[in-house]
Amino acid sequence: MIEFLLSDKGHPFLVSFLITIIILPFFILGLYNKAKHRYQTSVLSAFVTSIFVILSIILSLFIVASTKFEYISDDNWKQIYANNIDATVKLKVNSTDFLFKLKEEIIAGENINKIQYASLTYSADNKITVKKNGASYSKQVLIEKNNIISNSDVDSTSKITKIEYKNIQGHQRTLFGHKGPIEKSDKDNIDGTIRITLEQDSSEKELKQLFESQN
Repeated sequence: MIEFLLSDKGHPFLVSFLITIIILPFFILGLYNKAKHRYQTSVLSAFVTSIFVILSIILSLFIVASTKFEYISDDNWKQIYANNIDATVKLKVNSTDFLFKLKEEIIAGENINKIQYASLTYSADNKITVKKNGASYSKQVLIEKNNIISNSDVDSTSKITKIEYKNIQGHQRTLFGHKGPIEKSDKDNIDGTIRITLEQDSSEKELKQLFESQN
């Protein structure tokens, strides 16, 4: 039963149930007043109803917060970019400037700034394009924060040195250890997920060391 409620078809029923248990105390209070032929609600009835409503809201919010939605993949990581390949790899990610949404274009192998790095970690709409010999191929991808690897703090010398990709099988909801089915719907506009490795440019570091003490 729980597995069904966590599916795409069953999830609306779960949401409807949570809304119902919030409204139900008011409905019961109305029936009680009608049965007692009361036109005004007593203080005790109003208090009890309020307590049940508050508890229902807390329970509903807890269930909603505990329901996890994630994309599932059973593939292994495939390396699609490294420093030694003769191809241009571009990432288009969302960035927010006050109230405006902008598109940041990040080119693998070139230095990135902190705004671009922040866009990588928070953007939900990402497109990766690989170009080589006049041909190009694009995918909509998911970038999760734990899939951004950096051996140091990101600064103006940081650049993408490796990109790995794997296909997404579908999405799945989980709740209190129970897992819903892995499903693919028309609303899923993501083809796969990528893992990015960032490194600082070693050239500047080597030049800086020339001026530092060798003791």
